[in-house]
Amino acid sequence: MEKVSTKMNSLIEVLGDVSAHLHPEMLNEPYKSEIDVQNCNKKKLNEYQERLLNIKVVYDKILKYELYFAKFYPQTDKITNSEALEHHIHAYLEDLDRLRNKLTTFLGLLRSDLRKIAFNKIEIAQALKQFIEKIEKVFNQVKKYRHPHHHNGFDFSDSDLVTAEAMQLMLQDNFSLKDRLNIELVRKRGLESFEVAKNNWIARSKTNNEQLCSLMDMVFKSNKNLIYKVLKLNSIIG
Repeated sequence: MEKVSTKMNSLIEVLGDVSAHLHPEMLNEPYKSEIDVQNCNKKKLNEYQERLLNIKVVYDKILKYELYFAKFYPQTDKITNSEALEHHIHAYLEDLDRLRNKLTTFLGLLRSDLRKIAFNKIEIAQALKQFIEKIEKVFNQVKKYRHPHHHNGFDFSDSDLVTAEAMQLMLQDNFSLKDRLNIELVRKRGLESFEVAKNNWIARSKTNNEQLCSLMDMVFKSNKNLIYKVLKLNSIIG
């Protein structure tokens, strides 16, 4: 079975520490004895664990799209490969937008919680604002594809995929000019255009994965101490 790379990053470290303080009974000694939950707010721990898990689920799914684009096509003549690729692209853009939203919402929650306990409220608020702006900048290219679709009815544009779908349409039995077509040429052009579109999205998702991995690590490594300050916990991972 082909495996998807999931690098250890700061999100996993933070999530591990939050989960350990929420469920210390699940640890072996001596790690169990290192957990001090007397000052922890279980409700707040639950809230942060849920938010972090939601981020990780979407992030892990996004990392798999390189494999979706390369391998995940139906073994049926009811759905063409071009239709499947278009479906993957829509889902990919949607999941990227979901990750952007979950990250910025999480940092908004962290900023709100820190305002209740921190002395340097202005500095912290400004620092987290900069992180949110950084996230928006990274996802800016995604928003150029996705958000216009919601507002004015236009879809994303992929000229190679459009060509592949056009050739597929011409091959349908009910196409009015089918008897006048060079069927082999149409089929060849459609397959070539599909492969170009597919390979472009494989390459794009691979590049995006590298960028997202760096972004996720930066966000949670830089804000780890602030998260622990809110939750009143200590790291047992590192």
